[in-house]
Order: sequence, then C-alpha cells, then structure tokens
Amino acid sequence: MHAGGKRYPFDVVVLAVPDYYLRRIEFEDGDLRRAMSAHCKYYDRPGHYLRVTALFRTPFWRCKVPGNYFMIDAFGGACVYDESSRFDARGKGVLSWLLAGQDAMMLSNQDDDSLCRKMIHALPGPLRDQAAREFKDGMVHRWIGGISALPGGVPQKDLQSRHLPEPRRHPDILVVGDYLFDSTLNGVMDSADYVTDVLLTRSLAERRPKAVGIRRDYFDLYDGNQSYEESFHEYFDARYTVDLMREIWKKKPPYRLLDVGSASGLTLKEFQKLGVEAWGVEKSAHIHRRTPAALRRRNVLGDVRSLPFESDFFDFAYETCLCYLPPRDVEQAIRELHRVVKVGVYFGGITSDMTREVIEEHDLLYEVQTVMTLWQWSELFLKNGFRLASVSPQSLERVWRIETKANEGDFPWYTGADAMRFCFYTKIRQDEEAELHVRRAVGRF
Repeated sequence: MHAGGKRYPFDVVVLAVPDYYLRRIEFEDGDLRRAMSAHCKYYDRPGHYLRVTALFRTPFWRCKVPGNYFMIDAFGGACVYDESSRFDARGKGVLSWLLAGQDAMMLSNQDDDSLCRKMIHALPGPLRDQAAREFKDGMVHRWIGGISALPGGVPQKDLQSRHLPEPRRHPDILVVGDYLFDSTLNGVMDSADYVTDVLLTRSLAERRPKAVGIRRDYFDLYDGNQSYEESFHEYFDARYTVDLMREIWKKKPPYRLLDVGSASGLTLKEFQKLGVEAWGVEKSAHIHRRTPAALRRRNVLGDVRSLPFESDFFDFAYETCLCYLPPRDVEQAIRELHRVVKVGVYFGGITSDMTREVIEEHDLLYEVQTVMTLWQWSELFLKNGFRLASVSPQSLERVWRIETKANEGDFPWYTGADAMRFCFYTKIRQDEEAELHVRRAVGRF
C-alpha cells in the first residue's frame, strides 16, 4: 500500500470507508482493481434522505394522535416521529419528519427555515394551525446519496463475499461498511465484528499445527492424558444435550437422534437412559471397533458426507465432527444432515470464537481442519436449507442457564447467550423453501 508517494507494508488492510469513497481509491493490481470495481458497482444503490426536526412549546399532537409516530401522504409518504417521547423534553415537544427518495433529493437544496415551514404545512388540518403557533426552532439533516437504498445488495451475498472482494489473490484486503448490512450504525458494528472474527480465526489457524485428519492417538489420549473411554464423562452429558434440545424445539423424548461423530458409541447408551433412540455414525475405524457389542447395530461406521440412512430417518442430529472435515467438504456434509433429519441439528463443533481460556485449557483446535466462528458456520447452515431454530432472547437466556449450570466450575465454552443462537438449526420444509424462493425472485426485480 502507498500514500503520498510512500509505501507502507501491512499484513492486512481493512477499508472501512463508504462505498462512494471506496470507488475513488486506486488499485494498481489488475485483478484487485476489477474486483473492487465490481464490488462498488454491486452496492451502488444510493438512497436520499432528509430528516427535518422541529421544536414546539408543547407536545400538542398527543391528544389527537396516539403512539410515537404517524404517517402522512405528503412528499411521497413521510414518517413523523415524536422524538420527545424518548427523553425528558421538560414539557416541550419535538417532531421529526423523515423523507426519502426523489422528494428528499429535490428538497435538499432548500434552507432549514423553508423546510420546517413545508413540514408544518403538510400536517393534517387539526394539527397544522397549532403547530405553526407553537413552533420555536428547527434543523435539517441531509443524507443525499450517502446511504445505500439496497443495503446488502440484491440478491444478498454471503458474509465472506461481501467483505472479501478478491479472496483468491488478495485475501488480506477486506472491506467494512454499513452498506453491506442495513445502512445503520448497527450495520457498521456487525460488519466490523465479522472482519474481526475473520482476522481472529486466521490468527488461531496459523498458530495451530496443520491438521490432515484425525490420527489414531486422538482417541487414545483424548484429553491429553487419558483415553476416550476414560475421559468420556468429562466431555459429554446426555442430560445437558436433551435439556437444550427440549428448550429450543419444545420436544421431549422419545425421539430418534443421530450422533454425528459418535466414536465408540458410548453416547448412545447415555441417550437411551433418557428415552432417546440414539444412533451414531463414526468415520474412524480405530475408535469405532471399540464399540461395545450391545451398541454395534446402531453405531455405524460411515461418513457424514454420505450418510447411510434414508431421508428424514431422524428427528434430530447432534453434530460434533464437521470441524474435522476439510473446508471443501463441509457444505456437502451439511446437505446430508439436512437430508436425514426431519426437525433440526444441534451444532456442537469447535469454533474459533469459543472463549480463549477453554480453547487453550483443552487444546480444542487440535486436529481441527475447518476453523471458523459460530457466525461463519451459521452462514453455511442457512445457505443449505436450515434456519436459526431460536432467536428469542427469553429462550436463549434459558439455554444459557442450562449451559452455565452444566459448565459450573470450568471455563465457559461460549461467550454468552447470544452466541448460542448459532448452535441450533431447524430444517426448512419444502413449502417454506418454495416461499423463500418466491421472495428471493421478487427481490431481484
């Protein structure tokens, strides 16, 4: 990178500028220049907004108009907000008119006083005369072409495509912007949060030994000192898992569940004690041959990328092995999970945004091939036929209580209740999927 005639070497460059200014940065490399040009063109949907704010002696409208806002037909349709309902205005009243589109652009050249008079004149008759009498002062905020009218683009791309315009040869040049999400301050924060996750994940991935598949000694020294069978109960609690699934999907046993990454099948016995008909699939022949005789029928030697089960055979899947697949195979495995379940998937794999303490304490990234954050994993599930099973704050708080109780005395695995919403995915039914396709098609026009 160079500026002002000087060159500056950086490991990573994050371009946190509006789309308008991003177009004015010159890129010497041809591939990068074309990628940035395509990126800017895709999000070049300028929106025009005016916000006119007026101070009045009293909030006179409240006896005539209920609620904190109302709509008027003027200016192509405008929203009028009772701003003084959000803070102590000491008896005075504040209204804001939000105008958008052509009307906002055409009126933007007028001075503040003229715009305040126009807004007052546009009020319904019962309010207009009193507003003129009680008006004290006003101001105007102008956003002409400075906000994206179609944030995220249409159709909306996945998070990586939005933030890495040229990932093949220039993966260390990333962009951040509200136009990638929803043209709000929250959108900027979400965008920055994603890029931070990417950089954190890369840092962790670079520091761990390169994984080429689970070795035999992975199960022989599962916790670093003991075998899988000896340390099994430290890492698995069937009651905890069933409680989480009951809270998210409101279903109690009996039901049929697939444990994906079942090792020697010990989980199946624990699930069975709680009334769950549990089956397992395990790819490692080394640990699978240690399956007890009573569990061999239901603990299958197989591969999550090609599951040996009929479609909709299971109600749920409990998954802990996707992160041990190479990145190129992950989506195929998720599609297989989608095929064999009727209700949903509990994603219990290792992620790079688990707490630093638990990652280091248990060496969680050992043998992991696909290192991603929960948010990045969610992108792949949502892309392949699932939706988030729960976004209810109340439900997620109850999930968090189950998590913290089960983890009492140890480092927390997740950063909080909000993070755990990315652990549970409900299968989208065919009728829901058809409706989504229609919505996406309409969104393109």
